[in-house]
Amino acid sequence: MATGNSEGESPAPGPRGSRLSAVALALAGLLLLGATYTPWWVLLDQAGGTSSSVEFYPGASLSAGGGGGGGAVSYASVGLSAVGQLYAAVFAVTVLVALLALVLSGVRFARTAGRWIGSEGRQLLRIGGWVAFVGVLGIALAVPLGQPALLRLADPQGFCAGYAGSSPCASFWSSTEVNGDALSWGAGLGWWLGVTAAALLGLVAFFAPGVSSAAGPRRASSAP
Repeated sequence: MATGNSEGESPAPGPRGSRLSAVALALAGLLLLGATYTPWWVLLDQAGGTSSSVEFYPGASLSAGGGGGGGAVSYASVGLSAVGQLYAAVFAVTVLVALLALVLSGVRFARTAGRWIGSEGRQLLRIGGWVAFVGVLGIALAVPLGQPALLRLADPQGFCAGYAGSSPCASFWSSTEVNGDALSWGAGLGWWLGVTAAALLGLVAFFAPGVSSAAGPRRASSAP
């Protein structure tokens, strides 16, 4: 009698493994959707008892004034077109990866209900998991690595003028003092949400059964 899986099909992951990876994918997708509505970079200006900020959001606008107090303006309107293109890419990639993660999560949840996904379906899940991981990791690295250079190229109306030592045109994270004002800048909540989502997607891509397995097709074993 033949036992095990059918010839040419790799072992299917158990329901528990599928559920855990589905939850991780769903959480990553939700975190990424939240990241599109929160700033990825914040500059805080504290002078005396007051504070103001500039916040860079995914999409086409930034917020000046802190907490939306100054209202949203487009990157292009303040001479930051190149930075705007970076954050337009952040928005597009984040939304696409979020949707992909949620679709993969739905498929993984459905997988726990029956063995209707064969080896080809699991291969597509594996590829999708890696695409999602690489996409969000790439955009999370592109922002801190690319933004200072883009600010240096634009530097509208002396955006980086007057800084003693470090400035946003030199580093993504730092702090300094300008004319008695304490300035600090760095990653906002949205960037951290993206990094957390990348970590979850990485766990799924590397370790989730049926997604990360590199084992080739296995033949069924037979007993006399």
